[in-house]
Amino acid sequence: MTTATEETKIVVYRNALGSCNMYTPKGKRIAFVGGRFATTDPEIIAYLEGEITYGNQFLRHGTADDAAAVSSGDPLAALRKKFFEEFSADQTRIMAELKQGKDQGASVQGTLKTATTKDIAPVTLGR
Repeated sequence: MTTATEETKIVVYRNALGSCNMYTPKGKRIAFVGGRFATTDPEIIAYLEGEITYGNQFLRHGTADDAAAVSSGDPLAALRKKFFEEFSADQTRIMAELKQGKDQGASVQGTLKTATTKDIAPVTLGR
């Protein structure tokens, strides 16, 4: 099945073996995942068309459903985008609730300050 887009022509092929690899005579790898492979490379298209013409029993053109699945691109992209938007909204809400600005907070003993070796020495000796 051929799907035309604005820039490229995507051609989808099916393989009865499911997940497998084929190689062109020039050594390019053709990886069928879930029995499906989509490409825009004219060399690979010519090779696979030749294989179908010569009667490869495992190889055939993809269906309209295959083309639709390929044209949708990454099926998890929309889910990732939705998750990121929700995560960002939660982070913004939490930061607003905490009123987290440049204030670094205070401890029960008072404002936190950095320690020096002069301050640490008595503590390590137990005084």
